[in-house]
Amino acid sequence: MNSKINSVSRIHEILLNIAGASPQTSVLDVWAQTFEVNETDGIKKAALVSEKLVLLLNELQLAENEIAKSFSEAAYSRLIANLNNAFSPMLLSANWNSVHQYLSVDIMSSLAIFREALPNEEQSINIEELNELHARISELENFLENSSLPDRVIQLIKRHIRLIREALSNYKIAGAKTLIEARRAAYGEFFEVKEVLQENYNPDEIAKLKTIWSQLNKLTDGALKIYGLYEIGKEALPALEQFLK
Repeated sequence: MNSKINSVSRIHEILLNIAGASPQTSVLDVWAQTFEVNETDGIKKAALVSEKLVLLLNELQLAENEIAKSFSEAAYSRLIANLNNAFSPMLLSANWNSVHQYLSVDIMSSLAIFREALPNEEQSINIEELNELHARISELENFLENSSLPDRVIQLIKRHIRLIREALSNYKIAGAKTLIEARRAAYGEFFEVKEVLQENYNPDEIAKLKTIWSQLNKLTDGALKIYGLYEIGKEALPALEQFLK
């Protein structure tokens, strides 16, 4: 089993998981299944999948930047060009064969080599821990259905639920930095509703949100701190830690 976790390894794992896709299946359907996009409306589905592909292309750019530090352009230019083509949202209306042509054996072999050549970015987060977070979020959503909290607080909680769900959804594409980004987004919102939160500090809904953020922070810090990347999300902690006491 490959031990390195970095931008290339995430791309490689995603492509390995769709290696058996039928050439005649639509590109949209293959990516939608891969990214767990369950939207039934075709236009919305394409928009959501496009967002994931943009994130994947961003990850590819990060991978190229890292590879370029140690290898000549001739060693990786074809790999990057093929993957840029494979991840293009312009192919969503085509059949999978249009993507598969860019994922030849030598391209996949190059990915396998570069994922091990690049340094570790983070520690893997256990799937059971991610599933537990999903379960806690669903429980909080059920509580909100009959909540007596002020609407402003309810909207804050729903916003945080969306942030966390999106971060968890993007985790396999971009790693723990998606969790850091969710934490950063939440950072400013705590200040906006600080007084309202203080007035409604003890309800079950607030307690459950605190538990979710505490668990998310623990997973994020554990994933990044080992490899010295903890500092990239450090500025978001003061407000969250004050809220989570």
